[in-house]
This record gives sequence, C-alpha cells and structure tokens, in this order.
Amino acid sequence: FIRPHPIIWRLLFGFAVLYEMCLILILYQNKKDARLMLSYMDTTLNVELEEREYATNCEVTWSNVFDQFDIFVACHALGWALKALVLRDRLILWHMSVTWEFVEMALSYKLPNFAECWWDHWVMDVLLCNGIGIEVGIWICKYLEVKEYRWHSVFEYPTLLGKLNRTLLQFTPESWIRVEWDCFASVRRYLEIHALMIVFQLIDLNSFFLKRLLWVPTKHPINAVRLLLLCTMGLVVIRQFYVLISHPKYNRLGLHSWLFYIILFTEILLIYKFSADEFKEPMPEYVQQGLMQGCAVYALISITGLLYSTLRSCVKRQEDSSKEKEKVS
Repeated sequence: FIRPHPIIWRLLFGFAVLYEMCLILILYQNKKDARLMLSYMDTTLNVELEEREYATNCEVTWSNVFDQFDIFVACHALGWALKALVLRDRLILWHMSVTWEFVEMALSYKLPNFAECWWDHWVMDVLLCNGIGIEVGIWICKYLEVKEYRWHSVFEYPTLLGKLNRTLLQFTPESWIRVEWDCFASVRRYLEIHALMIVFQLIDLNSFFLKRLLWVPTKHPINAVRLLLLCTMGLVVIRQFYVLISHPKYNRLGLHSWLFYIILFTEILLIYKFSADEFKEPMPEYVQQGLMQGCAVYALISITGLLYSTLRSCVKRQEDSSKEKEKVS
C-alpha cells in the first residue's frame, strides 16, 4: 500500500503493536483492576453499564419502528458499505449479514442488547441497514473498476484549487483491481472463504463482549478507535489473504496479517478469562434446539457446496487434460 504514503501504513502497524501490548497488559490483570486501569484514561469509565433491550415491545407499529432509528442505524449501514469495499463480493457479504443475525439470536441470553424483535433482525438490519450498505458498497466497487486513473504531480496543476483537489485525491486508491473470490473453485477455496468470514464475525463479536466485560459504553471513543484500527488493518490483511489464496507463487502471509490474528486471539483470551462468573445463566433449551437445527442446515448447505466444488474441480481437470492432449496431438 502506497496511498496516501507508505509511512502511514508503518504508523498503523506501530499503533497495532501498541494496542496488542495494551491487551497483554490487561490480560495479566483481574477484571476489577482492568476496569480500574481504563478509568485512569477516562474517569467516566468503571461504571456498570445499563444494557438497552430492543425486544420489550415487538408490535409492528410506526412508533416502535421509528423508536429503533438512531445514529447507530447510519453507522450500521456505513459499516457494511466499508465491508463491501474491502471484500467486493455480494454473495460473501449477504452470507455474513444473515449469519450475523443468527449469532445475535443465539447469544441474546448472554448479551441483552442482542435480543431484538423479528422485524428488527430481518427487516431493519438485514434488508435495510445491511442491504443498503452492501449494495451501495458494491456499486462503488463497480464504479471504481471502470474508472480511468491518470495521476499527475501536484506541481503540474496551475491553480490552487487544482493543487488542493490533487492533494485530497492522494487519499484515494491509486488503482482498483477486480476481486474474484470464486468460492466454489475448490474445496480448499471454499474452506478458506469460510475461515475469512469467521474472522470478520469474530471482530464484531469481540467488540460487544469487550465493552460488556470492561464496562465501556457503546458511544465511548475507545470502541470507535478500536474498530477504526482493525478495519484499516483489515484492508492490508484482506489484500494479503487474497494474494495468498489466488497466486500459487505466494506461500506466506505478511506481518500485518500475523499481527492482526494475534490481536484477535489475544482479545478472545481476554474475553474467556473475564467471562468467568459473568454469564451464569445457562443456555436456554430453545437456543440449544435452534443451534442444533441451524448447524444441521448449515452442514447440509456446506456439504452441498463442497460436493459442488469437488465436481467442478474434477471437470476442470478433465478439461485441462483434454486440452493438453489436443495440443500434443
């Protein structure tokens, strides 16, 4: 990455290392001391959160619907638009959108703000917020794919407005490549894409558990800084991951990817440690049944996808071998 300048990405790597060091420091504290440490940064912290519940009244009325609209609705749509700009695949994005709602439903007994009405889950979240964000992001990707890129030095522009415009364009991509994940190209590719989607879901899930366990309000800047750091690093990580699985001559991940996965793993360790004696309510029976049924359906879909990938790979190998025979003959 060279835009806006390589030093920016080196500074980003440095901030990520600093964040990992802070996570390790918190990991060696108990839960009470960890919350107290954060209060030294902001005295408003270290106060138990009052979780908002969204499923108190699920009647489909205008007042109930409009009551759910807040600043987070726009942030929700913007977040999915940014994910679309990073992943650039409609199928993967819609898959992640739907599975995330199932994750919320399965963990609603642990995190009260995950409990939502059915129309909030599937209409407002999936169709409106996520759907609009995904489709707008995909439209921007298609526009950037066909856009003609011609770059000149800032000193070649005679007017001050032209120089200012060129300076601002320095923060845009130098070029835009077409990304083709081709999920069903092979069994290995199918599993690699699933691993990628799991990582994305863990990033979002960790944020909810961390703010619940460390008593960090949703609107606090710490949450925004963490998401900004991980999302910006995700640009590099996704590019490195895509190159790794798409080009056979590349056989290793870059430093940004390894640091990103280490951060993710450290957050999971922190959540596991601080969750002791925190979530005492057992998993409800209806959640267990729903998880079993959902896993069975997902396993059936996955097996179907893997069989399709295997058959496609066999057909492709046969076609390649027949072409080679034709060339020899």
